[in-house]
Amino acid sequence: EAVREIYRIAREHRVGAGTFAWPTLTLDQEIEWIRAGGNLVIHGSDMTLFSRTLKVELAQLRLALA
Repeated sequence: EAVREIYRIAREHRVGAGTFAWPTLTLDQEIEWIRAGGNLVIHGSDMTLFSRTLKVELAQLRLALA
């Protein structure tokens, strides 16, 4: 409820407010915060996103070449 209040006040003052979407925050929770009024989204760091993609693609390569 506190986060929703912060988002409301931020909108009244025409400033951005949001949350960091790190591994502890699920995609559904991130969507919920955006729908609640968050307009600044940091979905993860460059390294986190790179690492996730690399793991998936390496697994696909291993499977295809096994």
